[in-house]
This record gives sequence, structure tokens and C-alpha cells, in this order.
Amino acid sequence: MMRRVAQMRAEKMIGMLFGMRKIISSVVAGLLCFGASISVPASAQADDLQAMLKKAGQENAGVDLMAGRTYVVPETLNVPEGVRYIRGHGAHLDVRTQGTSSELASAFALAKETSGIELSDFTLNMKASSFSSGISGDHISNVTVRNVTMNDVNYRGVSILADHGDVSNVTVDRNTITMANENDGVVPIFVSTKRKKDAYTGQDHEIWKRYVATGTVVDPEYRNMGITITGNTINGGYYGIAFSGVTDSRITDNIIRNNTRNISMQDQSSHNRVENNQLRDSISSGIHIAYGSSDNQVKNNNIVTRRATGQGILQAYQGSKGNVFDSNTVTVREHHPSWLLYVGPGSSNTTFTNNIVDGMANRAFIGVESVWDGPSSLSNGGGVNINGHEDNPYSNMVQGVTNNPSGKPVKYAGGSEVLENITITGNTFTPRNKNLPVVYVGAEVTKGQGDGNGRAFRGDIKGVNVSGNTVKGDEYSQLLVTHEGKLDGVGPATISFTDKSVVGR
Repeated sequence: MMRRVAQMRAEKMIGMLFGMRKIISSVVAGLLCFGASISVPASAQADDLQAMLKKAGQENAGVDLMAGRTYVVPETLNVPEGVRYIRGHGAHLDVRTQGTSSELASAFALAKETSGIELSDFTLNMKASSFSSGISGDHISNVTVRNVTMNDVNYRGVSILADHGDVSNVTVDRNTITMANENDGVVPIFVSTKRKKDAYTGQDHEIWKRYVATGTVVDPEYRNMGITITGNTINGGYYGIAFSGVTDSRITDNIIRNNTRNISMQDQSSHNRVENNQLRDSISSGIHIAYGSSDNQVKNNNIVTRRATGQGILQAYQGSKGNVFDSNTVTVREHHPSWLLYVGPGSSNTTFTNNIVDGMANRAFIGVESVWDGPSSLSNGGGVNINGHEDNPYSNMVQGVTNNPSGKPVKYAGGSEVLENITITGNTFTPRNKNLPVVYVGAEVTKGQGDGNGRAFRGDIKGVNVSGNTVKGDEYSQLLVTHEGKLDGVGPATISFTDKSVVGR
């Protein structure tokens, strides 16, 4: 009997051990499946890297580069779905990819529908590349790019596209990107969404043409949302960070310098937060919001520029409504933009509050305009003789024209809505041009493009509140200048204020 009991106990113990072995085997298999690593040896060449990326994708594994190793990348490294991570451990990649304007190359190109990958801790040296991105992905989700250095980038650093499907939850964190130039189209962090097609699709400067002709911005075809751009250091490029059709995303705690525009949000980029960024030496805007980009929060950014010769440092125009600029600091020295704060056509419900703004402007410290129409801006007393020219010195249409994106002078450049509820309160202003007002408000009318397809429109401005601000010093001509344009067959525009005291009472 005792022998039988002992035998049963032994069998039970063996069963338990066998069960535990099965559990352990299962855990190990899981670790191999989802946490395994493929180490790239020091001798690896580009073909070896591509093969290891393919193997990692098949095995749901990660790839570890060797610390201190420099790898040569002559062609795009395609990263298949299933790769869990690419960890550089300080490795360098000498990128020599050669793309074209119509077919871009990349150091690392993530496969469509990639989800759940981190790329981290390596350097991309891109001086020998052309029309290339450092890291690119289209129709991706749950992707992190962290602690990557990109040197001498001549086209794109990180490129996040929603051209073939939705994009969500992408983090670009603590990277350093240095651009080779500031040419148009060169962007360190580029986040873009494919737009639906219409009659303007494919034309040169289609977004500008569409808005001027129709007052509309075409809808995105896909969603591009949940993008977090944080803690990056960026130097150079036309835009430092560019959003096109991006929603519900954040740009925070970045250092961005030496761009035409430090941050750009266009083409229905809405419901985003831009906070706590250090922006330096833009030629045009520090933060630019345009073409149907609405309900963005721009807060606690510090902007200093010695190069500004363009438009407004903080600005919203062309159908961009409900944007709030709160508690930002703007300092302009040496060169001077047109305005420091600016609201343009179709951008109702714009708010500037609690900002500290100091510097010289060329047209007005603050500008508010409903329509960009040259004949209207010069009408009704707006045109004055300056240096032999009839000018409205405060307007975007200074001499009755402005240049379109192709550089051609045009008399009408947009505006087909009443401008309402502009709020400029609680700010501290230090203007530094005795010949210009602190605030200019211009309500204009238009006959349209003048090509037979013009749409006559009266751009009234309603419900402006300019009050409770502190204006330091006396380097300004007047606190407030207004203009109400008129044209035969259209009639005069009007301006109404809820408060126009400008300063605190």
C-alpha cells in the first residue's frame, strides 16, 4: 500500500514538473517571438542589414546594431512589418541613398501598416544622399523615433505620411536633426496627409489657387492624428516642423532654429497643441497657421528672431478659425517682419491673450484684415503717397498688389467671409517703430480675381475686442488705425468693436 502511495506521489510530481516545463517553454517561446534580438555584426554590409531586417520581420524580433560601428547605406533599407525595434547603441550609418523629386529615398523606410516599432540611438550621416528622408513611414501606427541624430539632411529628416491610409500614435522624441540648407521643400520633421481630389488637384500651388477661387480647403482623404513631436533639437530647413492635415497632436518642448517658418500648420491641421517650444531666427513666422487649420492652442512658446523679414511672427489666416495664442513671448531684433501678430482672411474667433511681444514691425505691430484686395486697400482714404507710390502702408496689399506663390503680382489673394470675434486682450506690447500704429484693422471688399469668375464680397469685421493691454514706451504713431474699403458695385465694408481702447483702463 505504501509503495502504491509513493508511486502515485511520484507520478503526480512528474506531471507537475512536465506542466511547469510546458509553461516555461511557452514563456520562452513568447520571449523569442516578441522580444528576440538579431545582432548585426561589425562586418555587416548593406545587403546583410536588409537581410537581417527581413528576418526580424519574419520572427517578430528586434535588430541591434553594434556600438561604434559605421555602416554604409547606399540604398533604402526597407523595414518590414513585424520588426519590433532597431537599436543603434551609438552606431553610425553613412547614408548615400539617391532619390528624385518624384520618388524619394530613405535610410529606413517603414512598410505600410507598420505598427509597434521603435527606432533609437543611432546617427544618420546624410551629406552624400539626395532627395532622401532619414526615417519615413506611410500608413503607420504606434511608432517611436527616439534619440536619433541626423546630420546634413538635404530633404527630409522624419517623414510621416498618410498617403495610403490612416496614421496614429507616432512619437518623435529627443532627436537632433541638422539640415544642409533652408530651401523650399526641405523639412526636418514632415507630417502630411493626402487630400481628396478635385478640379485643382495637381496644379501648381493648388492650395493657394483653390482658396483664392473658392474660399475652401479640400478635405483630407485619411486621418493623421495622435502625433507627438517633443524634445527635439532642429536646425535649418524651410519649415522646422510641418503639419499638413494633422489633427489632435502635440508639438512640445522642442528647440527649433534657422528656418523660414519654425512651425507650420496648414491644410486643416486642427485641434493641435503647440506648447513650450524655443523658436529661434525664423525669416517669416515663428508659428504659422493657414488654410482651414482651426482650434489650435499655441501656448507658452518663446520666440526670438533677428532675421524676420516676412509676415507675422504669430499668425492665422485663410480660413483658420478659433485659434488661441496664449502666454507666448515674442522678441524681434535687427530685421523686421510685416507684423508681429496677425489675423488674416476667414480667421474668425482668433484670440491673442497674455502674450509679451517686443520689437519693430514694417507695417503695424498687430494687423487684422478681412480681405486681401489691393484696389480696396487703397480706396476710401487708404492710399497715401509714399516715395511716389500710392500705398496703404499697414496692409498686406501695400501698393495694391501682392505676389502669388509663383512670384506674380496679383490684386486679389483671398477673403470671402465676414471676420468676427477677434480678441486681443491682456497682452504686454513694446512697439519700436514711431511711424506705425500698435493695431491696424482693415475691413475690405473685393470683386474677386477679375478674370470673369470674380465673386464680389464685402468683408465686414464684427465684434473686435482690443482692450486691457499694456503698451510700453512711446515708439508708435497711434494706438489704433482702421480702414474701411469700398469699390463701385460692392459698397463699403464696416468695422464694429466691442472695445477699442487698446490699453488697460
